[in-house]
Amino acid sequence: MPRVLSVLCQNGGRAAHLRATRVAKALEHRQSGDGAPARGRDDALGSGGNLIAPVDADAPRSISVVVPVYQAAWSIGDTLRSILAQTMPVREIVIVNDGSTDDLHQAVAEAAGGDERIRIIGQENRGLAAARNRGLNEASGDYVAFLDADDIWHPRFLELTSRHLDENPAAPFAYAYSFRFDVHNRAIRPVPWRRRPERSVIGLLTLNSVGNGSAALFRRQLVNSLGGFDQAPQGAGEQGAEDWKLILGLAAQGEPALVPRPLVGYRYASEGMSQSAPLRQLAAVQRVIAEVRDEMPDIPERHFADANTMMTGWLLPALVNRTDPATVARLVIDAYVRNPGWIRSSDLRHLHARKLTEIARRALSRLIPALGPQPLADLVDEGERPYQFLEGSLTPANSLAITASAGKRAPDATPQTAGPRRPPWTMSLS
Repeated sequence: MPRVLSVLCQNGGRAAHLRATRVAKALEHRQSGDGAPARGRDDALGSGGNLIAPVDADAPRSISVVVPVYQAAWSIGDTLRSILAQTMPVREIVIVNDGSTDDLHQAVAEAAGGDERIRIIGQENRGLAAARNRGLNEASGDYVAFLDADDIWHPRFLELTSRHLDENPAAPFAYAYSFRFDVHNRAIRPVPWRRRPERSVIGLLTLNSVGNGSAALFRRQLVNSLGGFDQAPQGAGEQGAEDWKLILGLAAQGEPALVPRPLVGYRYASEGMSQSAPLRQLAAVQRVIAEVRDEMPDIPERHFADANTMMTGWLLPALVNRTDPATVARLVIDAYVRNPGWIRSSDLRHLHARKLTEIARRALSRLIPALGPQPLADLVDEGERPYQFLEGSLTPANSLAITASAGKRAPDATPQTAGPRRPPWTMSLS
């Protein structure tokens, strides 16, 4: 498979010139210090430099959803229910079974019945990037979204992201903020973003505000033109950041659109890939940083140093829990002591402030339960309960089986028992 970013140079000097122009614009925007997102088409790509084909604003857009699955029969029911609850109908739901040996077909049937839009495609276990690419090859919609089999969407996710793509034809993708939730379908309250993060290629390099592979809606043909998700890291044992690499490749072609609301539920599990194997995850992101450095030499080195600081800070709690103190100390020195300039970045300062607030909330939740995880089914948003489809869903039993090869939880599922009515709660929207 070609490297994701290499397509930027396939048109010769013109493409390289356009890329340099966009990097220069991002640098000028970063140096201006206003931090405001670009508004117009010319701001994103430069006059006359649009590599994205014009679209007919009046033409209806079709959406394909790709769900890569490995040993996730326990959670895919919630994932499918979140797709079927979307206010924007989808053309198809392509489930790629990446060599699972659990009761996937039964779980799909129980959650979706005989919905004819659902297709299950089987393959030998080849990893997440390969499963996503298989689904991408099978998809036919104008837009495509990838939803991991243990994540969920707010019912308006596709409606709002597709609207942003329709209204911003230069945007290669649109994304929304994410929040974390646990294996018992309880949301961990997100710390609000006080300012919108920068969305240029440099902004997404130094602060990956997309955050995960379930948070975006893409223009399918553009993702295909970049070769999809890079499968090379899988063979090197450094998989885990392919979605970030694709995001950066697309952002080099145009600034993405942002829906500034927490519409993506990212399932947090202590045995997940980033939490159970943080050194492998860090190696994966450092591989991406090195490849982007080679592909985009116009970006100043300090932004790559900031990217390393950002990712190390994100993984630091897991590193402390899973790694020896000497290794943690070495990584902290490399990320912070050798990059003292990170403090100049308002995005990185805000990111670390949010992380510290999360830690403080977690500690205080032992005394104030309202600060702790809350049932998603009881969340009230705009006067409605958008995650009501989780009522009575299957939740993990107390004993959890761990699928070590995939880093996924594979718990025995038991129906959630009905109890006294819990009070509703709200989540900050920005």
